[in-house]
Amino acid sequence: ITVDAKGRITAAASGGGGLPTKTVVNIAGTGQNLIDLGITPSSTAYVDLYVDGVYQNKNTYTVSGVNLTLTSPAIFPTGVSIEAVTTT
Repeated sequence: ITVDAKGRITAAASGGGGLPTKTVVNIAGTGQNLIDLGITPSSTAYVDLYVDGVYQNKNTYTVSGVNLTLTSPAIFPTGVSIEAVTTT
């Protein structure tokens, strides 16, 4: 990895793996409990969920494939800001 004077990564060595890609999904709540992340996370341990900017405990949602399902409370209220951050 090469880092410039401002701390930015400017190059990564090739030949395997590479760096994880961060994906952020921003949607508004629609009264449902499911978000399609659009990608399959590298591990469900690397999915963070924020509702109206507040971090949600990992025991309040599940991730299966591309879908994140809220389990407690049962729905994302209409109009709330939902942000799911994951790496692939």
